[in-house]
Amino acid sequence: MTARLCRLTLAIPVVAATILAACSSSTSNSNPKPTANVTMVAGAFNKGAQAFKPDTFPVSIAAGGKVTWRNDDGITHTATADLTADSLAGFHTNNLASGDTLTIDFSGFAVNDTIHYHCSIHNSMVGVIIVNP
Repeated sequence: MTARLCRLTLAIPVVAATILAACSSSTSNSNPKPTANVTMVAGAFNKGAQAFKPDTFPVSIAAGGKVTWRNDDGITHTATADLTADSLAGFHTNNLASGDTLTIDFSGFAVNDTIHYHCSIHNSMVGVIIVNP
């Protein structure tokens, strides 16, 4: 075997071990769980998909994350999950008066779940949460 081929043959397992070590250390459970903040905007009752902000639509969170809803409108709203055959994950914020906030923990929700939600008082207000790995 030539010296060049021998060095290449020895280098491949070292590179593979380095990659595996880097990947396993990045999946540590020591990272904090992410949160997302969603605001019910002023005049939300007639804004449909623009009733909930941020402008990133849908809102993506990591599995085990949390979403906090804040009502910045002058009237009461909710955020209520649409239960479908594809998503059995449910939540309901109850009534949120102007200035109220509520945080929901998504640790019990399935990874890769897409959860559509709406205001149960104003059904045209809609949003989407995606739970990522």
